[in-house]
Amino acid sequence: MKERVNQDGLYIILGTVPVIAVTNSLLNALGIAIATMLVLFFTSIIYLFFAKYTNEPTRTFILLLIASTMTTILNIFLSWLIPDLHANLSLFLPLIAVNSFLVYGLKNYNEKQSKIGYTINLVKRYFGCFTILCASGAISEIIGRGTLLNQPLILEDSNELLLVTAQSPIGAFMVNGIFIFIYYKLKVRNE
Repeated sequence: MKERVNQDGLYIILGTVPVIAVTNSLLNALGIAIATMLVLFFTSIIYLFFAKYTNEPTRTFILLLIASTMTTILNIFLSWLIPDLHANLSLFLPLIAVNSFLVYGLKNYNEKQSKIGYTINLVKRYFGCFTILCASGAISEIIGRGTLLNQPLILEDSNELLLVTAQSPIGAFMVNGIFIFIYYKLKVRNE
């Protein structure tokens, strides 16, 4: 049981690191978290169909090819539907294709498991990352700009910064580190 907690903690840390830099606001965090979840879901459905017909290293190549294709499709739709969010996330969207949750989660698939059940469980496990990214984005936005969802909470002018570090990637890493620590401690306590 302890090993499972350690593995989930590693997944959460590795899954959040590539996208932490954009979690300086709740909207950006929601955007990257939902984008990752969509790519994870659709990639897993397509990949698990091919997984039993191939062996390594072809299986990994197929996984990365499908994930890259899903990320590219998402990037195109995002630029068309929500251009402001796309402008904030476009540099980090390609990192979704190699996200550890996606790669390691799908590589651990066992043919004895149901494909849909495994996909749903993988998305449920990703929810920890989703929660951490959104919470850290909200905290970074509140302590950095004094806003939440771009609505002023502390200052009238949302362009004025309260704590510059909170709006930088360094601040995002610090806030995420605190949330990951809290998540890990709660997970160990509940096991």
